[in-house]
Formats: sequence, structure tokens, C-alpha cells
Amino acid sequence: VQASQRPSLLLKRAELQLALRDRAAATATYQRARALDPVNPAPLAGLARAALAARDHAAAAVHAEAALSLDR
Repeated sequence: VQASQRPSLLLKRAELQLALRDRAAATATYQRARALDPVNPAPLAGLARAALAARDHAAAAVHAEAALSLDR
């Protein structure tokens, strides 16, 4: 399986992209991870962190709430 098809590796990539302040790339990578594993709350939590980094509090809240709803 290619790295681009493994959600766990995509999550690590997105975390690195976010740490490097490449929010657009991190957001795209979190979205790819979410598409591959829609029941995993981790990509949504990552999207919330990326939105917070961009100071988009409304989007951060939406993603965080969605992550929490999956984590039940």
C-alpha cells in the first residue's frame, strides 16, 4: 500500500506540514486522510488545529465538534 493510501502516514505528514506552518498543505492532507478513514476522529481534530492556526475559529469549532461526535 502506498503512503498516500495510508491514513496513519497521512496524519503524520499533515502534522509535520502544520508544524512547518504550511496550513494549506496540512489541511489538504488531513482531508485526504479523512476521505480514506471517515470514522476516524483524528483527521477532523487535525483540521480543527489547522483552522485554529489560521485563526478560523468557526471552522475549528465545526471540525472539533465533528471529531468529538465520532469519538463516542
